[in-house]
Formats: sequence, structure tokens, C-alpha cells
Amino acid sequence: MPGSTAGRLAGATHAPRDGKPVVEAYVEDASAERWLPVPGFEGMYAVSDLGRVRSLARKGVRKDRLMKPSRDRGGYFRVILTKDRAKTYATVHRLVTAAFIGPLPPGKETRHLDGDQANNALSNLTYGTRSENSLDMVRHGTHRQVRKTHCPKSHEYTPENTYIDPLGRRGCRRCKGTFGAVPHASRTHCPQGHEYTPENTYRDKQNRRYCKTCRRIRNREAAAARSARRRQLAVAA
Repeated sequence: MPGSTAGRLAGATHAPRDGKPVVEAYVEDASAERWLPVPGFEGMYAVSDLGRVRSLARKGVRKDRLMKPSRDRGGYFRVILTKDRAKTYATVHRLVTAAFIGPLPPGKETRHLDGDQANNALSNLTYGTRSENSLDMVRHGTHRQVRKTHCPKSHEYTPENTYIDPLGRRGCRRCKGTFGAVPHASRTHCPQGHEYTPENTYRDKQNRRYCKTCRRIRNREAAAARSARRRQLAVAA
């Protein structure tokens, strides 16, 4: 088994290989490390619960070798696995979850619970939805939208000028036209000035509040329009 790498810093750059620098992830403690075969590459590669990948001794490979991952464009650590002369680029966190948790369920993603892409330990990984993954990034401050201080129209994201939609996305109240608006539940009158009394209020299936007076007025106007249309058709006939 290769020697311990405890104490190495995340993102430490090693000597270039094929003209590209190699980056190694941080490993906290390798004393109780567990290893399992990489699914689909049994007998060739193994992955540990600390997020390390090992190339195993086999035909053409003299001895076990600890692989040094590099970062992909998304900032995730990956390694190159070779089988039948074909190369496969695999992210380390996917290898860890596939070996220790199981296949990735449809519609799920791998979540880094602490928001650190370099921490591929099993204790830091789990499966979840894309929404949960995005909320993790928002909570850790690593989501690209969280780092923005102004909306596309240069309005500052202050607490008073920010709203969150049902999907957890942040929006600008000035752009939406609701900056300084009174919340609907706090309004005492409808937009036409009719008071929201119990007798003058009704709610739809989504529990939204409406004015009965405005509804009666709209119904009368619609009925008058239908009557006028029928008279026009009768005259034309």
C-alpha cells in the first residue's frame, strides 16, 4: 500500500506531466482508509473512502500506484482510467459514490456537503437533486449567483430589494416592479379601493384573496357585452 499522504494541502501542484500540472487533493487521515474496486474497472483500479484512486498491479503494470488527479473545467478532481486501450475521464467524487453508495439514481447528482470540491471523502458526499445541490452551493457561498451583488440592470441586491421565488432563486424587486410594495396579505383594500371585509372577500383554490365587488362588476360588464353582441347579430340577421 502506498505511504500515507496525511497533511498534504488541497491544490498542491506537482511536477508537470505531459506539459500539464497535476494537482492533488487534501487527505486528512489515511490510517483507517478503506478501498473498494472501481465499478466497471475491477482488478484494475480501486478507490478509497478518503477520495484517493489507485492503479492496481496487473499485466503491463508492475505495481500498485497512487494516482494524482487533475482538475477539470468545473474545478472537480478527475483521473484517467484505461481499459482495453480506451481512456475514460472520471471525476473522483463519482468514483467514490459509485463504489461505496451505489449507482447514481436517475435525476440525482452528487453533493459535496461542505461545498469543497477538493474534499472527496465519502463522509462529505451523498446523492441529491439538482435543487439540493444548488442550495448547498448557495449556503456555502460558492454558487456563482450568490457572489453577484447587483442584478443585470445594476440594482443592488439589498434585503429590501431582493425576493426569493418558489424555486429558491433570487430576484430583483425593482426589476419586477414590486420594490416598496405592501405585501398582499397586509392590504386592507383591493386595487380598485374596495375594502377587504369578510363579506367582500373570496379565495380561490390556491388560497389567493380576491374582491367580490370587483368580481360582480366584471360579471355585469361581461353580461352586458354578451347582450349587446346578441342584439347586433339579431339586427344583422
